[in-house]
Amino acid sequence: MSEALNKLVQDIDDKNILDEHKIINAKIDPRFYDYQLLKHIHTELDVKHKLDHKEKVATFIVVTSAYLSDPRDHCSCALKGNSSSGKDSNTDNVLSHFPKEDWIKVTRVTTATLEDDVQDKRIVAFSEINKNRENGANAEIVETFKQMAEGGTSTLKKDIKTGFKTAIRTEQEQKTLIYGTTETESDDELETRYVIVPIRGYREKNKIVVDDVLNKASDEEYYLRKHHQQDSWIATSIFLLDKDVQVIIPFSKIFSEKINGKEIFDTTKDRVKRDVKRILSLTRAITWLHQKQRATKYRDGMTFVYAEPSDFLNALNLFGDFFNLTYSGLDHRLVKLLEYVEKNLGKHSETIKAIGFQERYYDWLLRHKVQKALNIASVKTIRDWCQKLVDRNKIEVYKDDYVSKKTVLIRPVISHSHNLALPVSIDDIAKLLQVWLMSDSTKEVYQDHEIKPFLLEFEDYISETEDDSEDSDTFTEENARSESTCEEELIVTEEIIEDKPLPISQKLLTEVEEKENDKDDN
Repeated sequence: MSEALNKLVQDIDDKNILDEHKIINAKIDPRFYDYQLLKHIHTELDVKHKLDHKEKVATFIVVTSAYLSDPRDHCSCALKGNSSSGKDSNTDNVLSHFPKEDWIKVTRVTTATLEDDVQDKRIVAFSEINKNRENGANAEIVETFKQMAEGGTSTLKKDIKTGFKTAIRTEQEQKTLIYGTTETESDDELETRYVIVPIRGYREKNKIVVDDVLNKASDEEYYLRKHHQQDSWIATSIFLLDKDVQVIIPFSKIFSEKINGKEIFDTTKDRVKRDVKRILSLTRAITWLHQKQRATKYRDGMTFVYAEPSDFLNALNLFGDFFNLTYSGLDHRLVKLLEYVEKNLGKHSETIKAIGFQERYYDWLLRHKVQKALNIASVKTIRDWCQKLVDRNKIEVYKDDYVSKKTVLIRPVISHSHNLALPVSIDDIAKLLQVWLMSDSTKEVYQDHEIKPFLLEFEDYISETEDDSEDSDTFTEENARSESTCEEELIVTEEIIEDKPLPISQKLLTEVEEKENDKDDN
């Protein structure tokens, strides 16, 4: 055996011995005994992925559900956002805090591989799935994805080992799946099987990320820390937690009651059955993480861990907005557009009047100015988004070629109402749980176990700061005529950018002109 091969074998043996040594000497981190465990996890997640506070903790809880003993509790999530908004960063950051042998992340995968070769993985992450785009990434695996995300798969194939003379059956339980997508389209079958976590891009976030990259590039200590990086204390502790416990939610029955005349869950839609199961599964995942500080009972060879009200309230706090977003059937970018239109009716009335539209259209909005206010990249994008809202009877679009061939007006449908998965507030649910805690049945469940308080709150995601200066509505009739051709100019600019790159000198000139225009607007 050559010296190089000898060294390789020795290195492998040393690594195996080292891994075994780590397992023997590993201990559950003391923070897993602290009732503010989720805050400690949030702090750790914040090291590598800035902002997106609720989003990254919510993703972490979804992945944690993969460790629940009942496969039906394994949840999945889709990270929806524009390109470069941080979807992959969030996924990679979260997965780094789970045992490496439990997950796999792929950029492309075949249906056969999903059915046959990931049985030993609890979590499967896809960098991207774009179902509704022609030749979209991993579009061909969507049906298999649906099966794996709910119920698992069971396939019957010819066995290659016997020369295809016999059949072989392959089964795998329901798994936790994560994927990113840039699409705004909704698939009702797909979306009832997972939680949508919106990942937003905006100026403040871009600034923080860029500054962080620049600081690391000049920091020797960063590279030293990275080189000597230890295993995540979260991953080590999760490896050691009991995977065979069954989580009981002793207060779940009270949610069939009404609060202030309203049902806690909207039972008018069929999808509520899956939504309720999912929110309870996420509650169990939070309880499972806190198993070292929850009441535990042993009965007939089974170990039961009892959820506390704080677990359910934390689940609502983290996922409530995301459930409502999924429930509305609209992508978060469409919701932002709709909300802007609803809040700014009449803002462009002077311009619309000067262009020559009739008085009944004065309270509408100019589509190209909405595009600019929301920093939407192209006319095609705003046009597509508006059409999706029109198809769902959320907004109206008006165009009069006689007045202006290029000006498009939009406004919300007056009868529009927001659908909520949880029609009652978290505060009202907390009061209901407080009443339950004072009942005699609580003593039987928790005995002398101390109930932990509900203190956890995360910052809401930071919305992009809107600059209203470009919407100043002091226009002369001459300026109004130029406004009527604004969308045509935007389309021309878009075509130039998409057809061929600008020369460097032209890019610099364009940047200078944009800065000067910004100064003029301000």
